[in-house]
Amino acid sequence: MNKQIAEAFSFLHIMEEKGVNPNITTYNTLIHGLCKDGKLEIARNLLKGLPSKGLHPNITTYNIIIGSLCKEGLTEEAKDLLIEMEKSGCAPDTLTYDVLIKHLLERNELSEAKTFLDKMCRQRTLT
Repeated sequence: MNKQIAEAFSFLHIMEEKGVNPNITTYNTLIHGLCKDGKLEIARNLLKGLPSKGLHPNITTYNIIIGSLCKEGLTEEAKDLLIEMEKSGCAPDTLTYDVLIKHLLERNELSEAKTFLDKMCRQRTLT
């Protein structure tokens, strides 16, 4: 873990010790840093732990993780997270679909990419 990520966790711990509850934006920033640093598994564990902190992932949280899963070539995990996202009541946006569709096209999975494009259009998230 790089120094900045370690400092971010330390800062998070200090916040909690002082009774300041980090919000979802704080966690999204940390999750983004972890993903950028290649620490996807730690980021995923933070995602799973959000409910125990009284927080729920938002569209930004999901988009960060889905993008990182795609970047790592973890297509099925990205699609599973999209399903989990929808089940939690968080609707995917254009960025969510854009990341998945681009990834699928890069993998030459044209039929699957078209399925997501059709779904995006049906949900009217195309802007």
